[in-house]
Amino acid sequence: MVSKAPSQNFSNPSIVLDQKAKQSNVTDRKSIQDLAHQVVTYPHVFGIPDPVSGLLETKLTDAEINFRNNNGHAVSEAELANLLNWMGNKFNLPDYSKTTVAQVRTLRMGSVLASPSFMGTTLSGKEQQHKGDQVRPNLSPLQAMHLLQLMIDQKVLNPIYQDPTIDATEAYKHRRAELSKGAVAKLSLVDARTNARGQEIRAKITSNIEQMSPSDAYAIVDHAFKALRLE
Repeated sequence: MVSKAPSQNFSNPSIVLDQKAKQSNVTDRKSIQDLAHQVVTYPHVFGIPDPVSGLLETKLTDAEINFRNNNGHAVSEAELANLLNWMGNKFNLPDYSKTTVAQVRTLRMGSVLASPSFMGTTLSGKEQQHKGDQVRPNLSPLQAMHLLQLMIDQKVLNPIYQDPTIDATEAYKHRRAELSKGAVAKLSLVDARTNARGQEIRAKITSNIEQMSPSDAYAIVDHAFKALRLE
């Protein structure tokens, strides 16, 4: 679910993100903004367009401070899946790119392994939805933004996330079992040149970005914040 870490910790963006999370304090706006900056500039398949990156960083900083002060909303895994599917519809992505809540949960748990101090802070609490639940479904605004971008990466790169009918958690268990036997996993990351679905998704998103005006980008940000109840 997460790529192998490079040997130098300072060059690993997940570790840098975790360091910023450890340093963040709700009473120190700059520390929250530094964390937001790290989220916005984190390397992904598609970067945040320059015209909106500054605005997004400010809005995320405000939303995160409100969340930590109990004055703002958390983002549920279902809300994040709905937003991703809205974006997919807007970009005319194929049906196999649809995102499920189960996919969001699986990727979220993988991101906790990469950045535990950042992504692990909202995993448990009193807000259990059903008896026996081990993980609550809510994320902070910055966690939601990071997970949204990670999911877009997976839609382009990872066949497991290119089929909403696949149980991603079971697929990873199967892959680990095969690898433990020394076999080549059938469900694994494949070379981008042989991943036709990934190529199609990448091409459609790239085309939309190239045709997008600054006002179009601002409109998407505005919709996202309203859909996630962050404004």
